[in-house]
Amino acid sequence: MQRVTFKNSRNLTLVGNLHSAPSSAAVLFAHGFTSDKSSDGRFDRLSTSLNSLGYTILAIDFSGCGESDAEILSLEHQIDYLNSAISFVQSIGPFRIGLHVHSLGGLICLKAFSPLIKTKVLFGALTDSMQYDWSQVFSKQQLLEVDEKGYLTTIDRTGKKLMLTEHGGSDVEVSPI
Repeated sequence: MQRVTFKNSRNLTLVGNLHSAPSSAAVLFAHGFTSDKSSDGRFDRLSTSLNSLGYTILAIDFSGCGESDAEILSLEHQIDYLNSAISFVQSIGPFRIGLHVHSLGGLICLKAFSPLIKTKVLFGALTDSMQYDWSQVFSKQQLLEVDEKGYLTTIDRTGKKLMLTEHGGSDVEVSPI
């Protein structure tokens, strides 16, 4: 496995784990909301297994997640990140590309059309806007912080402290602090 970096259309750095194989097929992994390229170890295990079968694998961190640069978490930006990852895979290919996505990655995958994608596998796919009971996700103190300050702080899976801010309705700004 090799840690790789590449840029999106706004010159922000994306980070991924690349498992190379002598093949014409690649699988790109895209995680869900506030997860990362490991996806609690699931993507690591699947990457290892698929790579041993001869597939090149790229698992990416979306913006503000894992090691990638932070920016406003919006569908438009995430689609750009995915398209940038597809371009990166093609730059080291050429490959027939499949997408393996989880949760919010599923919605991003469905919205990011590319004729380069031959297969899409969506797990726990989020296919439209959803209403959440945020009290099941964040503490009372964090929800009070949103009411008082307009943002909340949380720790991601890698231990990085993040600030989540409502931005323009349904978008959330994710910034390392």
